[in-house]
Amino acid sequence: MGAADPSYKTGNDTNDTIPEGVRRFLRSETNRRRLVGVMGSGNRNFGRHYQMAAREVARRSGRPVLFEFELAGTPWDVEEARRIMERLDQALADRPTTG
Repeated sequence: MGAADPSYKTGNDTNDTIPEGVRRFLRSETNRRRLVGVMGSGNRNFGRHYQMAAREVARRSGRPVLFEFELAGTPWDVEEARRIMERLDQALADRPTTG
């Protein structure tokens, strides 16, 4: 979701930084309800706008920022993102179902 929608094109004080593809995803009540957290990729060259879209989605949704990395990430970043996703998957699988 949103991987092909860079936010740097509007990362400034007068424009919202959340890409349109992310906005479309979040318009769905089901997607919003299932959202667990946010991971963001950014470019530190954008200074205080670095990770602004991810942080804003987290703020608006009331969900945590789970992980931030720069550009495509390092091999460690990739493994850390996998570890986070695996822990989330396990935690969700272990939850009791309501019925």
